[in-house]
Amino acid sequence: MAADKPPKSGSMGVIVGFAIVTVAAAAAGGGLFYMLPETTAASPPQAASSAHTAEHGSAAPEKGQHGEHGEDVKASGDAPLIGSTLKIWSVNPLTTNLSGTKAPWIRIEGSLVYDPSIEKDMPVISSQIVEDFLAFLRTVSVRDVSGRSGFRTLLEDLNERARMRSGGKVVQYIVSTFIIE
Repeated sequence: MAADKPPKSGSMGVIVGFAIVTVAAAAAGGGLFYMLPETTAASPPQAASSAHTAEHGSAAPEKGQHGEHGEDVKASGDAPLIGSTLKIWSVNPLTTNLSGTKAPWIRIEGSLVYDPSIEKDMPVISSQIVEDFLAFLRTVSVRDVSGRSGFRTLLEDLNERARMRSGGKVVQYIVSTFIIE
C-alpha cells in the first residue's frame, strides 16, 4: 500500500524559499531607502516648474512644456553657477553624416542650459554652437560614439564646445534624442 502513494512534491519548499527571498529583498530595499539622502537634486523640468510656481503661484508653465526658449531652471549638480537661475534654449535637431567609409547618419535633439545674462544674444550664440556641433560631428566615426563611454565622451566634447563658443555662459547641452542610422 505504501508503494501506491505518489511521492510528495516539493511545492511547500518552493513556496517557503520564495517567501524567504521576498522578505530578504523587501528588507534590503527598505534598508537602502533609509540610507539614501533625504533631499536629491531636482531634474531641470521639475526645477523649472517649481521656479515657475514660486514666481507666478501656479504649476502650469507659461511657455508650454519642456524645451521652450527662455524656460527658467535652477542650477544643480556640479554646474558652475550653483544657486543661480538658469534658462533652457531649445536647439533644432542636428542631423549629419559621420566620418567613415559607410558614412552613417546621426541625429541629436537637445537643449542648451545657459546663463540669462546672454538672453538677447542667445539666437546668434545657439546658431554658432549648432554650426560647431555639426562640423565636429562630421569628424567623428561610429566607433568613437559607440557604447556608453563613447556617448559620454561625445557629450563631454559637445559641452566643452558649447562652453567655448559662449564664453562659459552655456553651462550644458542636454541630449533628449540620440539616433545613429
